[in-house]
Amino acid sequence: MIAMPKKKVVIKLGGSFLFHGGPNTKYLKEISEMVRRLSAKYQFTVIIGAGETAKNYIEAARMLGVNESYFDLIGIDVARLNARLFIASLGDLAYREPCKNFEEVTAAEATGKVVVVGGLVPGQTTDAVAAEIAEYLDASRLVIAKDVDFIYSDDPAKNPNAVKYEKLSKDELVDIISKTKMRAKQYSVIDLVASMIIHRAQFSTVIVNGADVKNMEKAIIGDSFRGTRVV
Repeated sequence: MIAMPKKKVVIKLGGSFLFHGGPNTKYLKEISEMVRRLSAKYQFTVIIGAGETAKNYIEAARMLGVNESYFDLIGIDVARLNARLFIASLGDLAYREPCKNFEEVTAAEATGKVVVVGGLVPGQTTDAVAAEIAEYLDASRLVIAKDVDFIYSDDPAKNPNAVKYEKLSKDELVDIISKTKMRAKQYSVIDLVASMIIHRAQFSTVIVNGADVKNMEKAIIGDSFRGTRVV
């Protein structure tokens, strides 16, 4: 009997979920167990953000007078360190090294292991990296895990009248992100480059709160979930 090919799913996971005042081992175990449960049917590539640790290092570097491009390098290094922490939590399920370019991603995916990536390109967020890798791998779905439940028209913590979007077209996504990025002290769940890659690509995209791992699992397998769908 010929085995069915696995569905390719790319997950973007914010670094703050893995490391907040210290390594969040409880969360790491929970999400690793989810990936393990689903790995028989899904080929996962996980992009890890830099989070709080990078902010601390960047602030120190700013006080030392370095320029913005150096901040990008710090962010990439920290994201790769977070990626190593996630690889450790996955054990033998994961490819043992964080991938540093698209060629390494291709080679790692060919092993059948879970592929983990930190930052890749200076000046590009891990949201954009995740979207570009999802397109590059012909993934069926991109799951972007954030610290909010939906995409909103404005910061819901500051604006009680912010509009919640449960479903957006790709055109609407780019339009909303473009408008929020033009505001002073802008609020945006994902960045403009990521939204434009999502717009041109064929994969489906969902945005969920990464703190709710059970809900994230529902979004991956196609069950009803709490979050924003981009169609």
